[in-house]
Amino acid sequence: MRGDDRGYLLHSFLASRSNQRADIYGGSVENRCRFPLEILDAILTVWDSDRVGIKICPSDDYNDSTVSYNEQLETYEYYIGELMKRKLMFINLSRRGCHLGRDQDEYFKSAPRPSGLEIPANYEPLHHFGKMIKFEGSPTLLMVNHEYTVSEANDLIRAGKIDLICFGRPFIYNPDLISRIRDDKPFATNDRGGAVNYGPYQDINENYNDWPSFNASTQRVEI
Repeated sequence: MRGDDRGYLLHSFLASRSNQRADIYGGSVENRCRFPLEILDAILTVWDSDRVGIKICPSDDYNDSTVSYNEQLETYEYYIGELMKRKLMFINLSRRGCHLGRDQDEYFKSAPRPSGLEIPANYEPLHHFGKMIKFEGSPTLLMVNHEYTVSEANDLIRAGKIDLICFGRPFIYNPDLISRIRDDKPFATNDRGGAVNYGPYQDINENYNDWPSFNASTQRVEI
């Protein structure tokens, strides 16, 4: 299930800045979580819970979706608690909106958060919410994403803090991403700008199927 992030419809119900409703879908944390949970419950009438996953992003700042740190904690402690009752296959906990202290894709790099909506330095949702999902006997797998390195992923999995990690945009810039991970080769990064993510483009392969692969024998990239 997607939509509980990036300021999309379901996410806009969760955040008090965007949800100004005065009915049963606005106001309290329980009311703001009501609509996303109703959508999820409708999905679960069609598919078993062990075939359904959801992506959430408590720290998101995309599309003016930023909320205060206290609201993040209050909303997602309740929301994740409700998600766990449904015994989903996985919860994907994204860290978009966090400052990672290193270079990121400029197109998705977080802007300074508005006054009063700051989050603590070095904050990551995994540190606060991870144990609500990942524990002995948990019916739900914990996935994380957004700008993780292979080294970070390996460390988190070996430490037992997560079950899964997903890489998204690196698959665009690295047609041989799996080989690079297996052979411990560096990832290529986006040096072509924001058009890579959403266009415009003249040819359907432009910025999508025209990235070079890494040649292990020459230690260089090749088209």
